[in-house]
Amino acid sequence: MKKLFFVLAAVLFTTLWPNTAAIAQEPAENILIETASPPAITIKGKVSNSGAKKDSISSSVLKHFKKTFQYARDVKWMPLKDGYMATFESDDFVERVYYHSSGNLCGTLKGYSADRLPDAIIEMIKKAYPKHSIVYADEVEVTTVPGAITYFVHVQLNQDLKIVRICEEDMDVFFDSEKSVNRF
Repeated sequence: MKKLFFVLAAVLFTTLWPNTAAIAQEPAENILIETASPPAITIKGKVSNSGAKKDSISSSVLKHFKKTFQYARDVKWMPLKDGYMATFESDDFVERVYYHSSGNLCGTLKGYSADRLPDAIIEMIKKAYPKHSIVYADEVEVTTVPGAITYFVHVQLNQDLKIVRICEEDMDVFFDSEKSVNRF
C-alpha cells in the first residue's frame, strides 16, 4: 500500500506540476483560464481573444472548490490534459488543487518553508541529514489514499541539494544533485 501511495504521490508531484502560466480571477462567474498557446477563455465560454477553443470548468469542480477551499484568494486556474489545476497562496504557502475532468478531486500539493513542517518530519530529516539545512517542503495528498500525506523535503549542504521523500515512517532520497538519483 505504501509503494502504491509513493507511486501516486510521485506521479501527482511530477506530471501535474505546472509548466505554464495562468491568469488570476476573482468571481466564479468570470474565471479566466490560459495555457501557453491558446488564448484565455471564461467559465461561461466567452472567449477573451479570438482563436480559442471553447472550454470550461465544470460547475461541480467550482462548487467543490468553493466549499472545500473557502480560504482561497486570488485563485489561478489552468486546464490540464485530463482536468484542471487551481493555484493560490494562503498563510505563507502555495497550494495547488488538482481535479479530474469528471469533476472529482485528485489531490493537493502544498509548498511551504521549513518552519511549517510537522516536528516529527523535521526530527526525521535532522537525524538522517544533521549537517543539511531544510530549504523547502512540498506536501502531497492524493484522494486514492485518504489521510496519507507524503512530504518532499528539500535539504541542502553547500552545493548538494537533495529532495527527501517521507510517507509515514518510510524515507528515501527522491533526488540527489550529487548522484544520479533522480526519480522525476
